[in-house]
Amino acid sequence: METNFIEKQLSQSVQQESELRWEYMNGIIEYDDYLNQSFITQRSISEIRKYKHKQENANAKKLEILKEKIQGCNKCEISHTCLNAVVGEGNPDAKVVIVGEAPGKVEDKQGNPFKGKSGAKLNEALHRIEMKRSDVFITNVVKCRPSDNRDPKPEEIKNCGFYLMKQLAIIKPQIIITLGRFSTEYILQIKKPISSVRGQLHHIIINGENTYVLPIYHPAVTIYDRSKEDVFFDDFEFVKELII
Repeated sequence: METNFIEKQLSQSVQQESELRWEYMNGIIEYDDYLNQSFITQRSISEIRKYKHKQENANAKKLEILKEKIQGCNKCEISHTCLNAVVGEGNPDAKVVIVGEAPGKVEDKQGNPFKGKSGAKLNEALHRIEMKRSDVFITNVVKCRPSDNRDPKPEEIKNCGFYLMKQLAIIKPQIIITLGRFSTEYILQIKKPISSVRGQLHHIIINGENTYVLPIYHPAVTIYDRSKEDVFFDDFEFVKELII
């Protein structure tokens, strides 16, 4: 992926600059040689960082345009009964995208994904692998709250799923974490219980980009079934090993 290539180039340039400084400090190269070579590497680092910043801004702008389209969508009945379309939030250039099912009452009121008890459990899982919400991008398959917290209907998943795939195509994540049955079924296009696929790594292609998908129990499950809590956190530990 282009994002990974930029990160690799930046890391290599920073490492090269560090090695040059070490060689000069230890008398291996002369001062003039150090200045000449350091100028090249510093310029390289500066250019890569500028390009990286430009790309991140481009993603943010694309997501903002898409957000306006989602907020103006009225294909489903729930778009008229919800308080807010919960589009998603987080890093527009994230390596990890977390996809839930649909907003609940708290999310609908605030307009942000994964708040309340489920959000707290997700935050804890991220903290355990030394990540923050701002490091990832968090969204749902269905952007509007289904009335009475019912399960999303197939047509609602289909209509909102179109926007989800647009978000993923913009962000180009390394890993997509699907939380719960509905997001897993939609992303992987399968009909299997979440218990039979959780913790297993899958490979898909989105807009020509290779992406891994890791299904995990929805955090709400761990609240009413404590026996699944350890499995939930263990699956998130797997994410840490996958990030390049």
